[in-house]
Amino acid sequence: MKPDITKISRAAGEIKRRNVFRVGSVYLITAATLAALAADLLPTFGIPEWAVRFTVISLFLGFPIALLLAWFFELNASGVNLDPGISAEQSTVTMFADGRTHLSVAVEKNGRWETRGFNNSFTLGRSPGTDIRIDNPSVSRRHARVFCENGTWMLEDLGSRNGTRLNGEMVSQVSLPEYAEVSLAEGGPRIVIRNYDIDMDRTRLAGAASSEN
Repeated sequence: MKPDITKISRAAGEIKRRNVFRVGSVYLITAATLAALAADLLPTFGIPEWAVRFTVISLFLGFPIALLLAWFFELNASGVNLDPGISAEQSTVTMFADGRTHLSVAVEKNGRWETRGFNNSFTLGRSPGTDIRIDNPSVSRRHARVFCENGTWMLEDLGSRNGTRLNGEMVSQVSLPEYAEVSLAEGGPRIVIRNYDIDMDRTRLAGAASSEN
């Protein structure tokens, strides 16, 4: 039976994204240094030999625990969070809310655009709990959010690992223009946000209909 290259590639990418190799390397170097120091210094303080051996063995037994912690938890600017991982296929949840002023959010997926509307704040990220879910290994669990403040729509990065770009520029918190292209990760899906005023749109449609008559 031939190995599933897609699954192997996805697993390797997930291990890399979760920094398992990096954590393992750092832990081994640190454990080896501490073990050498313990073997040299502890006997000079009268520590029994069995205690020295126990200390050294304990340091190296902690290696698989460090790898498990790196796999299950994500460290970013917002703190330590449980990492739910990514699904095999990217998915989006369609939602529309009526209101006077709303945002139209379009996410490109496999050459198709999936659009939904919001008239209140929403979050973007890799977690199933976000309003717009982007299953890309470079996207953080809760990557960014959009909210309305004093009548102005704002885009805010939530301490993500790779940052948030608005029209190609890295931002932390910025007001949204009428047309905005948002990127949460290099090579990730395009996200287009348009700011609409429903009353204004209706006025324009009514004007167009009158001119035709």
